[in-house]
Formats: sequence, C-alpha cells, structure tokens
Amino acid sequence: MDKSIKNAFEKITAEDSLKRNTMAFLKENAYSKKEPARTRKRSLVLALAGLILIVFVAGGFGMYFTPVSAISVDVNPSFELGVNLFDKVISVKNQNPEDKSVSVPGGIKYKDYAQALDTLLASEELSAYIKDDAVISVTAVGSSEKAGKQMLGKISACNFAQRQGAICSYESREEAKTAKDLGISLGKYRMYLLLLKLDAEITPEAANNMTMRELKDLIYKLSEEKGVEAPNLGQGTGYRGGK
Repeated sequence: MDKSIKNAFEKITAEDSLKRNTMAFLKENAYSKKEPARTRKRSLVLALAGLILIVFVAGGFGMYFTPVSAISVDVNPSFELGVNLFDKVISVKNQNPEDKSVSVPGGIKYKDYAQALDTLLASEELSAYIKDDAVISVTAVGSSEKAGKQMLGKISACNFAQRQGAICSYESREEAKTAKDLGISLGKYRMYLLLLKLDAEITPEAANNMTMRELKDLIYKLSEEKGVEAPNLGQGTGYRGGK
C-alpha cells in the first residue's frame, strides 16, 4: 500500500478493529490487481471517504458525551450536572448518595443547562427542600475562567435565580478539585471557606452535614458576634459571586 496513505491512516484515532478491518478492505479491494487502475482508484477514494465518515461520526458521538464543564447545585440535597461542549447536560449525580430518600429528578439530561436547572429546581423531588426561606446555591465550573463567567451570566438569568436566597457563582477547576478532595459539594465548600474566616475550628465534615440555610445563618450569626460585615449571600435576586 502507498506509504503516504498508510501513514495518514495510522494517525486517525479509531478502534483497533475498525482500523484492521478497513486496512484489510483496502488491501483486498483498493489495490487488487484483478481490477483496472481506474476502478482501484475509485474504490480507494470510496473506502477512505467511508473511513473518514465513520471516524467523524464516532468522534462527534464521543464529544457529545464528554463533559467539559460542571454545575454544582446545593440546597440540601446537592447535585452535580455534567455539561458537554454544546451546553447540554449529559449527567446528573446525587452528591449525597448515602441518602436513599433523595432521587435524581427525571427530564434533566440532554437539555440546555439553563433549562435543566429550572427543571431540576422546580421538580417534585426537590419541592420538599425548597421552602420560602431556602438557600439555593448554583456554582459553575467552566473549562476556563472566561467560560465560567459566561456560564454564570446564563445561569443568573434563569427563573430560579430571581428568587430571594439564590446564590449564583463560578469557581475554578482547582477549587472544584479541592472541594472534591475534602468530600464536600462546591456550594458548601464556598460557605465553609467563609465560615473558616469566622471560626478556625469549623471542619469540612461539619459544614457538609449542615443545610445551605443553616450555613448561611451561622455565617450571619458569627459575623454579628465578631462585629464584622457579613458577606452578601443571596440578599436580593440574582446574586453573582465568583473569583
């Protein structure tokens, strides 16, 4: 087989079986001496076109189901949404798997993440946790700081973000990893960092076992006791945080 074609073929990322089968086809058909040169050339072109199409479709399929961003939703319970390159939710994880009473609401996956958030937070499964005084924290983790800010802008325009007590923010991948290593959701991790400035003895475990409402109330209580200004945590609609 022509070396240039063989080298180009080897650079294509595909399943080994696909490459082996296509190579066999090329050897058997495209370069068969039983056919005229013009027919062999046409067979080669068709074979390569078919291979490119298969790899393109397989690559697009893989890209669609690959998360590039994440959104942490904290009420109590907490959920994490995996978002692909096309702003579609491709995974929904309950971050409190030990709590069997909480189920992942349906109708979330494959929606645009802004629509998915409103659907999630208006679901019957979460209605028992979202009262008038509930604190809802939604934190975006983009592929870059710019992407995170863009996600924040879109999330802040959601219906849920217009209610009292909604906290919309973004965080870096590094901070998200730190929260994960500590075994705490991202929204509660942000609250934990604020509490740590007021109470050096607070632990991630203690913060993780509290609701967002309890965390917020404790931050205000300690701020008042120490005579310092409390941070703005959802006072008004569409609060925007982030670094």
